Amino acid sequence: MRVPRFLNDDEGVTSIEYAFIAALIAVVLIAGLVIAGGALGNLWQSLGECVVSLGGSCNLG
Repeated sequence: MRVPRFLNDDEGVTSIEYAFIAALIAVVLIAGLVIAGGALGNLWQSLGECVVSLGGSCNLG
């Protein structure tokens, strides 16, 4: 008796849609980080060198 009622229930569709949206956002974020990863790594490296040298050879551009 519960199976037909479960199959006809439309409330679960919304949670599945939210799960798909969250998965899509996660894929976009991961892809963006992979694409920009090299540039971000270089930025952090330059920033670290700037901090170590106390601003003496700071080239973040």
